[in-house]
Amino acid sequence: DLRDRLSPIERQLAIANYYSTNEFDPDAVIAAYKAVLEVDSTERTALNNLALSYIQLGRWEDAEALARRGTIVDKSWFPYGHLATALASQGRYAEADSALRELDRIVPGQPRGMEMQAQVRSAQGDYAGADSILQALLKSRTEPVYQQLATADRINVAVTQGRLAQAEGWAAAGLAEARQRGDEQRAYGYAWWMAGIDHEVRPRPKRDLSAVEAVLR
Repeated sequence: DLRDRLSPIERQLAIANYYSTNEFDPDAVIAAYKAVLEVDSTERTALNNLALSYIQLGRWEDAEALARRGTIVDKSWFPYGHLATALASQGRYAEADSALRELDRIVPGQPRGMEMQAQVRSAQGDYAGADSILQALLKSRTEPVYQQLATADRINVAVTQGRLAQAEGWAAAGLAEARQRGDEQRAYGYAWWMAGIDHEVRPRPKRDLSAVEAVLR
């Protein structure tokens, strides 16, 4: 039996993965990761994924505690991102920003950290600060995934401020570029944002899905 050849930690990680992806059971996932940490209190996968499990359940204080433990042994995006999420969700924005600044000190220009810094600024109403960070992300990272993430956040900020024409312009430019590259998945994302602006902000039922339908044709 394959399970007999796994170490106790490997077995529990496999159980957690199964109940995360095949038969969703958050209690079983949490129990499995806790079992791993009983064997090795510094196991990175268990620390990070248990913090994420608590975030998904809205258990912010538990997520914060696990993420803080994670930052001691893992200097990657994951524990710092989880910590910032848990803190921001409790309204502790200054502490969330501090965690992200520490990440930037360890891994300068980490794109997910920059994106979250912008989100923390936006949550506090500092839209200019958020947009400045997103512009810096767009200039520093040319990969399509980060270009799309940063543009999506800029669109959300613009919509929040009522700058609908600018938001639509960014979405339309992204759609055109994605089509030119033949990237239908990204094109669909930009088209969906354009439809969302119409539907949620200024409902125009006849136009709502026209851009999306054009991509799907």
